[in-house]
Amino acid sequence: MVQPIANGLADLLNKQDGLYNLYLRGFENGETVDQKRLISCISRAINPYSEYEAYLENAKNPDLRFIVSNTTEAGITYAEGDQLTDTPASSFPAKLTQLMYERFKLFGNEKGKGFVILSCELIDNNGAELMQRHGSLERHLKHGWLLKTSSAAHW
Repeated sequence: MVQPIANGLADLLNKQDGLYNLYLRGFENGETVDQKRLISCISRAINPYSEYEAYLENAKNPDLRFIVSNTTEAGITYAEGDQLTDTPASSFPAKLTQLMYERFKLFGNEKGKGFVILSCELIDNNGAELMQRHGSLERHLKHGWLLKTSSAAHW
């Protein structure tokens, strides 16, 4: 799990061995639901603001295939000033691009080494929105800092 903002809870989650409680309240099939579940599937949380290199190391894991994004409408916004050299970039689309760029530097276009991104934002057309925001960033990259740093700008 990657902490999305500088003032997140990665340290606290790591101190709890990745364990936390999820409270489900609402209605399901016409019945009231009020449940507590222990979530135990998180192996670690990374704060990219204090562990940027550890964040990028994830791109080198050949077994990492799926990325689940669940940021807010504000969090999915592309920030015009983000740079590849930022540690990390401020916006989620730019952080994702930094990770994808690291992956590309290692694996290139090798089949099966790209990421499958599961966009779970609670906004209409969440996947298309993330792609659009990433596309805005990609256009910025092709006309700016990525061309200056790599010949791999055609990804």
